[in-house]
Amino acid sequence: MKRLAAIALSVLSLLAPPLAAAGAKGTIRAVEVTSLTRQRAFLFVRTSLPAAARGARQTFKGEATAWGVPVPLKGPVQVAVQPSGQRWDAVFLVDFDLAQLPAALLQKGSPTALPVTLKGTLSGEAGTAVTVDASGSLRPGTSDLLAGRELATSFVRFAGASLSGIGLAETKGEARIAVYNPLGFDVALRGIRYVLSSGGREVARGSRQGLLVRPGRENEIVLPLTVGNVAAIAAAGRAVASGGKLSGQLEGEIVVKLGTGDVKIPLAGSGTIEVMK
Repeated sequence: MKRLAAIALSVLSLLAPPLAAAGAKGTIRAVEVTSLTRQRAFLFVRTSLPAAARGARQTFKGEATAWGVPVPLKGPVQVAVQPSGQRWDAVFLVDFDLAQLPAALLQKGSPTALPVTLKGTLSGEAGTAVTVDASGSLRPGTSDLLAGRELATSFVRFAGASLSGIGLAETKGEARIAVYNPLGFDVALRGIRYVLSSGGREVARGSRQGLLVRPGRENEIVLPLTVGNVAAIAAAGRAVASGGKLSGQLEGEIVVKLGTGDVKIPLAGSGTIEVMK
């Protein structure tokens, strides 16, 4: 009888999830943006948890917040789990529908800190489950938040530039960019600063302030150019003589307005500069 009881207790201990200390909470250590399309964002949310359910592959159902704003999760969220000392490393494979994100994220956002939480249930093998209560304060510009610069290329493109009045008292110009807003609400741009170059030499520069980018579509924005470089005007003049076109690069930054500050998004693209007398 005692032997049977011992075997039963051993089986139960294998099936039951590890117990966490009372009041123990998890830590969200980092968020990595692994893929970004015009419709969805895919993230690895790396956490350290005091307890986990059974199995290396688990699922999470619950709530997430950023800056105190609820963020809709597409569930159940897949979670990769492995032991780490007395705790558990858990990576949540999260994806968002960008059009469903709330406008309050921009209204309450901060460029210096991103407080995040995860609360819900982690489920694993043999019906095991544990409660998840994890939080973290991530710092933009550090390894806390990882996102490649190339992820922004599908949202902003250089649509060409034109210069006119070459050789006259005043040379005028404009560049055009197309900005796609994947969100379901207007996004306010504090401003755009940019430099137009060709063959490694600056041709023109400029800035524009106070813009709204409309939701769910591509927005064309005209950027005025100031041409004051004598060498650049000479290069443009040569372009007129050879067909009126130059290959060009537009570089700069887009400043997006957040609730408590601004965030800068790099602007870079190649295109054609049309040169007219």
